[in-house]
Amino acid sequence: MKAVLILMWGLVSTTLNAQSSAGPRSAGNFANNTSTGTVAWVNTGNVISSDNSYSTVSVSLGLLSSANTNYLVASNFGFSLSGTSVITGIKVEVEKQYDILLGVLSSVSDNAVRLVKGGVIGGTNKAAGSWSSTDAYTSYGGSSDLWGQTWSPADINSSNFGVAVSANISSGLASLTMDALVDHIRITVYFNVTVPVHFVDVDAAPAGDKICIHWSTATESSSRFFVAEKLLPSTTEWIPVDTVKAAGESRTIKEYVLYDTHPDENALYRIREINMDGLAEFSKVVRLNGYHPQPGKVKLQPNPANNRTLIIASSPLRQVQLLHLSGQQLRQISLPGTDYQFELGLEGLPKGVYTLLLETKSSREVKMLLVE
Repeated sequence: MKAVLILMWGLVSTTLNAQSSAGPRSAGNFANNTSTGTVAWVNTGNVISSDNSYSTVSVSLGLLSSANTNYLVASNFGFSLSGTSVITGIKVEVEKQYDILLGVLSSVSDNAVRLVKGGVIGGTNKAAGSWSSTDAYTSYGGSSDLWGQTWSPADINSSNFGVAVSANISSGLASLTMDALVDHIRITVYFNVTVPVHFVDVDAAPAGDKICIHWSTATESSSRFFVAEKLLPSTTEWIPVDTVKAAGESRTIKEYVLYDTHPDENALYRIREINMDGLAEFSKVVRLNGYHPQPGKVKLQPNPANNRTLIIASSPLRQVQLLHLSGQQLRQISLPGTDYQFELGLEGLPKGVYTLLLETKSSREVKMLLVE
């Protein structure tokens, strides 16, 4: 058993540490931001896609002069990461080029490439060097680079998450007109998803006149409670059996047990876990084997009765018939075959002895009822 658990723990660790990614995604909002540089970007919306339609900066400079552009800000990338995601890296790709008319030792290079968090430009400057004279993507950051900041899924999903790009334009010994052109900006986000619950085992077995439902978990994260559920052979709806509080946070084996006090032959069982944000995780489905219901498991409480009696069965009730001792049928009630209890109203019945014909999913029984 210990060897099995060690192997399963290894599998769990692999699941928890596996990295996922979202994107690359394009921005939905674009703007020129004047918090750096002196030269503005025009046609900022052209960076929405890679289509050779550019956002540009155009400038003429004197000998050995230079200028920094404003920030070209792209935001609202439309991410929708799960609240359990752990951000591990962010990659920005900028498709760009320069165009210089009659330049001698002139150049365009990165001045600043920073992320936008909560609408604020900040974090590590990822400026990487000179731009190319042909249209090409340059990558900044990566799968394990957080740009000197901490990130939550809400930060990434926000419409004011984005990137800000500023270029440096240098005239060199001579130039007439120099252009910096950005065709497209896209972002990929890397993350780990914490699995709320990793089920190790689930089983259901007879325990006297009950069914013992047992399961165990290897890890839990933000788990709130568990619901044991069963599915009867003739139905399509899962029925709650009982609930138990979950561990919340755990990295050790946790054992859980609940009992089904109204067993059914050939029932299916599963465990539903509800985590703190209301989402559900399900275990595998197991079949109950080796259980055969015993007849004579219907009770009347109270008996003798006055205005009503509660019929309690060990198998779901399908039909209740109330008969006079003469055999005259007084009431016939059809039931959905999912409930183990039914409250039978007795108002208006004269005092005396009556017969109840009870049909469950596993048996037919006759009970005598005394009305006082």
